[in-house]
Amino acid sequence: MLRSLAVIALIATCLAGILPKHVVQAESPDYEGPGDWLLPWHTGDAYRVTWGPKDHWTNGKATGIAYDFGLPTGVPVYAPVDGIARFARDDRPLSTTLGNYVDLETADGWLIRLAHLRDELTETREVTAGELLGYAGASGVSASHLHVEILVREDGTWQSPDPTRLTKLFGRPTSSLQVDALIVNGGCTGMLVSDEQARPLSSPIELGESGLLILPLRNEGDRSLEVTALQVMLESPVGETRFVDAEGLWRFPARSLRTVALRTYPDLSGVWQIRGVRYDTALHACDLPIEGNLVVQPLATLVASASFASPASIGTPVEISVVLLAGNQMLKADDLLVWGTSPAGGSWQATLGEPIRLAADQKHTLVIRNGPVFDRVGPWRIDGVAMVRAGHTYRLARHTVEAMVVGPQLAIETLELYPSPTGQIILARVTNVGNRTARGVPLEVWGWQEEAGGASVAATGYISRLEPGQTGLIRMEPSDTMAPTTWRLAGAGFWLNGSYVPVPLPGLPYSQDAANPARVGSE
Repeated sequence: MLRSLAVIALIATCLAGILPKHVVQAESPDYEGPGDWLLPWHTGDAYRVTWGPKDHWTNGKATGIAYDFGLPTGVPVYAPVDGIARFARDDRPLSTTLGNYVDLETADGWLIRLAHLRDELTETREVTAGELLGYAGASGVSASHLHVEILVREDGTWQSPDPTRLTKLFGRPTSSLQVDALIVNGGCTGMLVSDEQARPLSSPIELGESGLLILPLRNEGDRSLEVTALQVMLESPVGETRFVDAEGLWRFPARSLRTVALRTYPDLSGVWQIRGVRYDTALHACDLPIEGNLVVQPLATLVASASFASPASIGTPVEISVVLLAGNQMLKADDLLVWGTSPAGGSWQATLGEPIRLAADQKHTLVIRNGPVFDRVGPWRIDGVAMVRAGHTYRLARHTVEAMVVGPQLAIETLELYPSPTGQIILARVTNVGNRTARGVPLEVWGWQEEAGGASVAATGYISRLEPGQTGLIRMEPSDTMAPTTWRLAGAGFWLNGSYVPVPLPGLPYSQDAANPARVGSE
């Protein structure tokens, strides 16, 4: 248990380990190797991807390429490959951490991090592929899942792999590891086959309406089969992967043919391709090849333009002006939505926040205000406009517009807690990574005290002037007198233009010493 924020710098040292001398490091990493790794769970089981790499990077929860899989507590976790397993516990004073985790270092220069394990271990040992490492859990987070992060050794440090070169992982294309995908561990001896193509009940489907997808499935086995879940994989007209999920109980008598109907809500007009089915039984999960297509008809309403209406500066709320040309029918929707991409590669969205009824054969201008605040300098992009009906989103158009956001942007390098005559103070090492001077900016760190029954606590400081690229030491005073206690940090931010701009809490840096690699990332 930490006693002050002053030991944050020591955590990296505590978590760092000496790479065993008998592990031979490859001069150049082999990007083909990860494609042969095993999935870290039992053969025949399937678990859903709940977070992908972009989610982790946007939220500052990983440095490498990371995926979260929805493993419940107690599911066995196995080594994907031979290597040196280093078990540790993440005790950083953050609201969510890696918890109990293991770093598996391979002889060819890869590191596989498996985090949030149920049980705490602190040991180092050689393991072989398929060896039991522990059990899934929720250590360091609020909900059970398995965090899998991939790093590669280059230039003497652990770095994030090049996504364009890491095209295959755990025996499958990385493009198939999409959020919401059920990832089936191979070895299935399933009995369902399909002799016909999947098809919609009626075609075409109008954008904004649902359709029924008909799957002709045959049990070729000599025993009855009960299916409890189905997932159909679709490819959108622009090449994206989408999923149609259904849970229930479908009984297939031996040697029988049955058609299953799944309701789908295609969110883009054009031709959708059906790329396969995954199904669960009481014993195993299986992949089933099946093909087909469905046609989605566009609406008559056109998006004439979508543009940023607010000043492109840090701390300013995002406002979007959308011009719609209604067709020969009234457009009815529960809401209008604009989505886009931030400079960090994360997605954002803004909504109108009210139902729309647009008269036919007219031009309508709407201002979208319920969105984020510009919190990063660099190019912000509008990617498209969609309508919302009955909880489902339907894309009206892909509409790319870019705005270059300027202003000060703060990054906290370190936080250290020191005693003072009035209690305790925090010294924050802060860098202005933006492109404008920060003047008169209040900075805040907040969280709670674990030893005080969860009482909230905050500390504030004041940046009088900090030029772009300049680093300063900011004194931050707690809102209340603080006795020595354990802080659990939850967030940080600064105020600008009347808006609160969040700042990522400091993570663990890469070590520049190849023989003493610091443990990196946070979850």
